Amino acid sequence: MSERLAPNLRSTAGKSNGSSNNSLRFLPTFLLGPAMEWVVQCVAFNAVSYSDLHPLWEYCRLPERRAVVLLPMLNALPRLYLGEHALEACRIVTGSEMELCAFGANLLETEVPVHSRKSILKAVWKCVMRLASLKHYMDCCECWVEFAARHFGTNEVNVMLDNMLTKLNQQQQLKDKYGFYQPQLLAVLRKVFTHSRDVATLFGMDVFIKFVDTFNAGPIREEVFLIILRALVAKHSVASFTSIDLAYQVLSTCQSLHDCVEPTSSDDRVHSVVGLISASLDRVDLSADPDQCLDFLVSCRANLANIDGLQKYVFCRVQAFTLHIVRSVRFSNSRAAFLQGCLANLFISTPSLADPLDQIHFGIRSTQIALAALAFFQVNLPWLS
Repeated sequence: MSERLAPNLRSTAGKSNGSSNNSLRFLPTFLLGPAMEWVVQCVAFNAVSYSDLHPLWEYCRLPERRAVVLLPMLNALPRLYLGEHALEACRIVTGSEMELCAFGANLLETEVPVHSRKSILKAVWKCVMRLASLKHYMDCCECWVEFAARHFGTNEVNVMLDNMLTKLNQQQQLKDKYGFYQPQLLAVLRKVFTHSRDVATLFGMDVFIKFVDTFNAGPIREEVFLIILRALVAKHSVASFTSIDLAYQVLSTCQSLHDCVEPTSSDDRVHSVVGLISASLDRVDLSADPDQCLDFLVSCRANLANIDGLQKYVFCRVQAFTLHIVRSVRFSNSRAAFLQGCLANLFISTPSLADPLDQIHFGIRSTQIALAALAFFQVNLPWLS
């Protein structure tokens, strides 16, 4: 059964609610939760303004009623109403971890007015930092970091992540400071990379490397790099990264995922990793500076040497880059010397491929590029020897 109350009856319902509290004051509060949520849903039906639910808001401010009314009210209020009056609710929610988590989780289901977001985050984060229990603190962080990632930039996220690591480092009684909370830290990382608009800027955070280094277990560490690179591929287009620093940060993440692959890994898993790393490196375009681009590709080949599929990918990138120089750069002595270096890299790298057919295939393509570059003295088919 359900009940709908007209606005002029809400005050009466609030008084009835108060009498119920008087009669049930000695019951554990969690037993009253479902009933209180039902009452709040009835009273809040079609509520629009703050005054429509003024008696309920006042009950939440009373110390003797707060424990019974506040949490059910946060869970039962229509999300649109809670979003519109989030600042008023924030002034009341200053207590337990359950209240902070419920408030945050429900705000994530609605749109919060832009002018209220900063005040809400600032007030709530002060309350979160005062929590004595590390477990309660981590539970709240998991919720409110997502709020910051959705509505703010990297500065706010950086401060929150740094505070989390500081809090964990203070727990000297734990032998493994991070291991016990790694599932929650992983959930925080996933929410940050899922909801941030510009994933590339996250690499520039001061706390980024320290936060990633907290994951030391094999499977969960691999999941970290999968989350980062999947978000990178999903939110950025091909050839969108032109910064050399960002390029090497992406390469470092790719190398870490590459190192997680064991020799006994299945072909499907290796193929999946090769596809993800290749797509991530496709986001890097340093062709505007040929010297830096070649150095970067050489670093890719050196750091991704254990998977043949990645070696072939880097080989294709070097071939495409060399052909780009042949077609777009006017002839000069410096161009000829640079192309000589590119072609030497190609011919030297060919024997490192595991499959002889791949060696022949890439050797023929390299020879064609050498002919296009008029580098006849380098066309001696060394890959057949």
